[in-house]
Order: sequence, then C-alpha cells, then structure tokens
Amino acid sequence: PRRSLPSEADFAALANFDHDGVAARRFAEALYANLLWLYWALFAFSILHALGQKRWRTHFDRTNSTMEDYALSLSGLPCSWTCEAELQRHVEKWFDVEVVGVSIGYNLNDPKIPDLNDTIWRMKERLVVALDVGQASGYGYSQALASPEDLELVKGEDQQNFKALVPRLRGAGFAVVVFRSKADVDLVRKVNRGILAETEVQAETEAEWQKLQKAVGKTCSSRGFRYLEKKVTIGGEFFPRGTLVCPSSEKAHSNRRVKLKKFVSVTHSCVEPPSVLWENLGARRWKKRLAQTVVVTILVFLLLLALIFLPLGRYLLQPYSAVHAAPGFLVQQLQGFIFGLANNILGITMWLQAWGVGFSTWDHLDSFIVIFGVAVSFFNTIFFLFFGLWPELGGFCAAPLGGHGDRGAANVAAAFAAEQLLANTLYDTLVPGWLFSGFLIGQVMGNVWPNVQNLLLLTVVFVCDCLPFNIAKVLTLLIPYNPEPSRKTGRSRITARQAELVFQPKELALAWDYASYIVMPTVSFAFFFVLSPQMWRIFPVMLGWVAFMYLFHRIVTLNISKKQMHASEGLVIYAEFLWGVPLSVIAAAWAFWGYRLGYNEIARIPIAVVASFLMYFGSLLLLGVIQSVHVYGEVDVDYWDVAKRVKFSWFNCNPVHVLKSAYAQESFGGEHVHAPTPFFFGKEYFFNEPSAQERRSQPTSA
Repeated sequence: PRRSLPSEADFAALANFDHDGVAARRFAEALYANLLWLYWALFAFSILHALGQKRWRTHFDRTNSTMEDYALSLSGLPCSWTCEAELQRHVEKWFDVEVVGVSIGYNLNDPKIPDLNDTIWRMKERLVVALDVGQASGYGYSQALASPEDLELVKGEDQQNFKALVPRLRGAGFAVVVFRSKADVDLVRKVNRGILAETEVQAETEAEWQKLQKAVGKTCSSRGFRYLEKKVTIGGEFFPRGTLVCPSSEKAHSNRRVKLKKFVSVTHSCVEPPSVLWENLGARRWKKRLAQTVVVTILVFLLLLALIFLPLGRYLLQPYSAVHAAPGFLVQQLQGFIFGLANNILGITMWLQAWGVGFSTWDHLDSFIVIFGVAVSFFNTIFFLFFGLWPELGGFCAAPLGGHGDRGAANVAAAFAAEQLLANTLYDTLVPGWLFSGFLIGQVMGNVWPNVQNLLLLTVVFVCDCLPFNIAKVLTLLIPYNPEPSRKTGRSRITARQAELVFQPKELALAWDYASYIVMPTVSFAFFFVLSPQMWRIFPVMLGWVAFMYLFHRIVTLNISKKQMHASEGLVIYAEFLWGVPLSVIAAAWAFWGYRLGYNEIARIPIAVVASFLMYFGSLLLLGVIQSVHVYGEVDVDYWDVAKRVKFSWFNCNPVHVLKSAYAQESFGGEHVHAPTPFFFGKEYFFNEPSAQERRSQPTSA
C-alpha cells in the first residue's frame, strides 16, 4: 500500500487547522469562480479547434484531386440494371455529357445465390495470387509459394463459373458515374437532383401481389399514372412511397408483372472508392442486425462482468479499498493487464458485430463505432471505478459549506478527510495504471500477442504438421482466415497469400481511439468535484498523457498499422460533437460547487449539463463546423492523370467490375472501362505493369 488510513491525530490536525470551515469555504469559492473561467476558456478553445479542423479540411479538398471529385452516385436504381454499357448510354442521354464510365454496385448478399459474397471473395483472392506470381517487378513471389489449385482455377474454372454467375447477379440499387473533369461534375450536380428510371418487376407470390395492389393509390388525372401510397418490396426489390405505377396490359396483370418508375437520386459522392464496403451493398434488415450488435455486446460485457470484473473487484480491489489503501505497482500492472485484456475482448466483439450490421461505407461504420465505443467505454470505466472507489464513495457526502445547514469542526474535518482520501485513491488508480500501463498492455495484447499466437499455431499445424486432422482443424479456427490443414500428416502447407492475410497489420482503429480521448479527460475532470488541495496533480499528468499518446501514435501506431482509407469527415464531426461531454462535466462541477456553497439548488446541476451541451452543439451548428466540406470550382485535372497517380479508382475497387474485366468482358454490353487488376493497399506494385492500368476498351462481342 502507498498509504494507510488517516489516524485520529490527522483528524485532530485538520480540525485545529480549519475548526470553523473558513479555509474550506475559501477554497471552494476560489474553485467556483475559476471553474467558470476555465469553462469559457475551454469552450472558446474547442470552438476554435473545430473551426481550424474545418479550415484544414477545406484546404485539403481544394489542393488535392482525388476520385471523389470526379464522381456522382446514383441511389435507388432498379436492381435489374446490371449492364454497365447500357446504363452509361442512359446516363449520357440524361446528363447530356460524355462520361468515363459507370461502376455498378452489386448485391453480394442476395439470398437467392448461396455464399455469393464468399464466392466473389475467393475468386478475387485467386486473381491476386496469379498477379503476384506473374509479377516482373520483383515485388511478388515465386510460383512455388502459391497453391497450384488456385492457379489452375484462375486459368479456367473461375472464368467459366463467373460467366455462369453473371446473369444471376442483381444490382444493389447503387452506381457511381465517373466524369472526365470536375467541371462536368459541378454542372450535372447543379442541374440534376434525380431521374426517373423505368423497370418491370414480377411479384413472386400472390400475397406479394395483393400487397402491391393495396399500396397503389388513385390514378393521377393529369398524367395518367398511379402512385404507391405505401412502401413495398416486390421480387426482392424495395420501392419507396411515391413510386410511379405505369398502366399495364391484362396479360401482364395476369402474370403478376407491373412496370414502375423509380426516383433515382443524383448526389455527390463524398467518399473515396476504398472507403466503400462493396461486399455490404444491398444488405437488408440492418436495423435487426444493429439491435443484434447491441445485444451481443451487452451479453459479452455481462460475461466479462461475471468472469473478470466481479472477481477482480472482489479479490483484488476491495481488500485494498477496505483499508483505504492503493495497490502497489505490480498489483496495478496485473490489474491493468486484466482490464486491458477484457477491454480488447469487448472491443473485438463490438467491431465484429458492427461489421456484420451491413454498413455500406467505412464512414458509416466508423461513426457507429465512435458513438457506441464512447458509450461502452463510459459505462465500462464508471463501473470499474465504482468497484475501486466504493469505500471512499461511501464516505463522500458532499458536505455543505454554507447556506444548507450547520457544520461543526468535527464534521468539516471528517468530510474534508474523506474527500482528500477519495481524490488520492482516484489519482493512484489513474496514475500510472489506466493512463499508461493499461494502455500499453492493451497495445501488447492487440498488436504483439496476436502475431505470437498466430506464429505458434502456424508452426504447430503447418511446420511441425504432426497433429491429427481433427485437432489441427480446431486449432486453425483460431487463426485468421482459417487456412485448411491436410487430412494426411506431413502434407499440410500454407501459401504465401494465406501467410500475408494471417500476419497483415491491424486496422488503424481511429474510431476506437476516439473513445479514449473523450472518456479519459472526462474522468480526469471528476477531480473538480472533490475538496482536495491536491486536485491539480492529475492535470500535469494528463498533459504528459497527451504528449505520450501523440508520440506513440505518430511513431509507433502509424508504423505498425496497415494502410487504410479514412476519407470522409463523419468521424471527425462526431468526435467534435462528443467533445461536448467532458466540456459539460466542467459546467456540472461549477454548478455543483454553487450548490455546496449555497448559491443555487441541486437541480441547477443537470440544467448546467444540458445547457452546456446545447450551447456547444448550437455553436458548432451555427458555424457550419459539423457539415461535410466540398470545394466546387477548384482547379481541374484530367481524370486519367489522377487515376494513374492514386492507383485506386471506382472500377478497380469494385470486385465484380474487376472480375468482369478479367473473365467476362462481353457482359459489359459494350464500351466500358477495362480494370482487370484489383486494388489493395500494399499491392500498389501491381500497377507498375502497363497491362494493369485501367483503360477504355471494346469487348470482343456485345
């Protein structure tokens, strides 16, 4: 223990020093006045920081030409529109401008085609293997390190299977139109807000047909069309309210077929191609999956609570807290290790569940992670602190310092001692345990241990190769991407591509990191609620924590994380919004001391919190800080020059477009953008080959 319970002599000394509470009241009055100044200073600095972020985003957009500058997205397209050349002809007719091409998003979660997403992923992976083996630049690997089966499939069977699959593919109702210049994008965006696309669908069941008939409203006398008064799903395709219903023949009516005109919105695409989760386009029932994510995360937290947090609190923290002592350094490191492990399990669970929700872009996924992560981290942190500070919290009575009743010397001394003890215990819990040790242990568990574990498992299963098949199969379930062992001992082998996937660096988890940057300052501001002359100690430590986190992420994290596209502004906008939480804690502390000094009632505390948050959010809203930035009318650059520089495009990031270019060019239906090489961060050397560059091409047959 770093300290022991205060003795009677300590209480007597406190009573003699401040026998009538005058010094305590003076301290509280000074704190009350200075907290107000601190709040407004931090409020102004936060607004200036947000404005600076917006100015930087504007400057970056103005001075850089990227793929999003040349694209407009079409949302609400008919699912049957899967011919790129035909859609391109429609687009050029609608917009009256020549375009580079269109990239159609396909529904890879179509229940009518089992395992479609996995099939497309495996075909793309085998194509990557073939490209690596065929590299002449020296960056790939030899044929001996690849699977002979994969190379054989690329040469023949994959092409046949994909050609058979193409007619069954359905669109996700999403496509990207790529223009030659930024000026064309600006012109089309100003003139067009949407178009009407006609499609013919067939109800799969009689019940579906009857539901459609009930949703159709009366005929419009001026146009002769009818409109859907309710949203319906026909043949697996969603049609919103207001969709036009075209007059149909009796034959079509008897076959449960109907022609509809959907409104297709034309919007500027504010994301880059690698930020689009093409495999999630067309995913349905996302609300149910979102609820499932929350439920599973709560269940995992309850499991961690029963297996880790409760035993940790009962057998490790409470014995120290019972004697008002803090754990020693080694015990704190053990506590940080256990907490870091549990926190990583919770984070991985939340990440995997969020991925399964079906978000269509990294922006949406990151926005959900940062909000959900902050909420989970707050609950997790408060719960854990409650365990460690329970005895001190029991003695914390927030004794009034004026205007709320009588106070005696003994009461003031006891209350002051209790608050001093609470502040010291909270400080010893945060420093160095949570702020430094817990973070470093979490980094080891998240970055070092997975590689050690994967290396050991791969060595046992594929290098030693001495285990029975059933045991080896179970062990490979613990390895990313689950490489398949051989049924015969001594025959198991792992390919270079599988090893790449197993040992690839982790994602740059910006969304998850933001949770710590919101939660830890909020916890540190809790020192403003206790009457302790030592409350200032946490803030130099927090300054050191800020410098430490900055240097660690700049020097370590960025160098051990793989490349990833964070092109949209949603993550920054949500983080700016959530910074209102620690800011509101200072407002709550100011109102809290006003209550203890008798200046206001206790109801003023929640009012101060709400008022602070609304004022901060309103300021961000009025200044336009929480709005996406895009500069129109900037310096124009030819699309093909930008595509050659950045490597990625709306075509080579789209897995179906790549496979069409490689295996089924005739399925484009005419002139198209030929992009046979998929883009991956870390595989940019693919595009050193002239044949890998995308280009306008004519298919062999239409």
